[in-house]
Amino acid sequence: MINSAIWQRKELGAAGLVFLVAIIVAMGIIPPVRADSSPIAAPESASASFWIVGVIINLLVGSILVIMAPLARRWRIAAQALAGIAGLAALVVGLLLLIPVGAFAAHGPALAGARAAMALAAAGDFAASALALAAAGILPRFGSVVRQLVQDVRTHRRVGALFLTLWLALLGIAAAAWFGLLPGWNQMFLLCVLLPIPASILVGWWRSFTTVQADKNSVTDSLLGGSLIGALVMVLTQLFLVALDVVSTLQSGTAYPLGWEGVEFVVMFGIIGLVQGAVGGLLGAGLAALWRHWHGKGRPAAPPGVA
Repeated sequence: MINSAIWQRKELGAAGLVFLVAIIVAMGIIPPVRADSSPIAAPESASASFWIVGVIINLLVGSILVIMAPLARRWRIAAQALAGIAGLAALVVGLLLLIPVGAFAAHGPALAGARAAMALAAAGDFAASALALAAAGILPRFGSVVRQLVQDVRTHRRVGALFLTLWLALLGIAAAAWFGLLPGWNQMFLLCVLLPIPASILVGWWRSFTTVQADKNSVTDSLLGGSLIGALVMVLTQLFLVALDVVSTLQSGTAYPLGWEGVEFVVMFGIIGLVQGAVGGLLGAGLAALWRHWHGKGRPAAPPGVA
């Protein structure tokens, strides 16, 4: 059972941190970014992005945490799921605030203070994410969920092998389209971007279908497991696509430019995969619950200690 007092302290602490980050972004980042006179600056779009990501989303995350803190005892599973989503959202926002620290280095010393504020804001979001994920019971189960993912793949080898085959086939077709051997590169890229969704749905289904009814651990495992597999599938896919770009650039006789752009590309899509995985994991858990409801049964709950 959730200790309500500890739960509330963690959630309110996380809420306080994201509210503080929103203030830092509004006062320490947006004004100098809006006044940026660098030749490569886009002050209007950059400041709008910081308003949305750094202020509005942080305020929404903090509001969710404040609202759900006193409701942990009454709506335990829902409160835990929302705390996990809020924690993942804070993690994503922290990454989005950290990426521009390097990108804005080329804008000159005028943005040195803003870059320091970005790093500080990212650290605040990371701390808030850790508190929210701990309140949701995700951090203590991280190692267990990783082991369960490995066990799930071993248990469902045929399904895992089918997904791997389709994944590799899609990457092969995407490579052929990239080098002009086949048409439809844009469609192949879109399919590659959507790969984390079916992978995370499978994880959410596997994690929840083995219990007779939804409980906090199955929801946590579906959320965390889906997020992990979504981010992993997306990052590996995008690294493959970056490798295609490197090969084609070298074939053209020019050196491949190394810089923050490639890192930002992979990190951004890793964040997208993380979000897709969280949604897919919860969707898989919901589908498993609907299956049990419609059929009036479920598999026996696993014995204690058995994944």
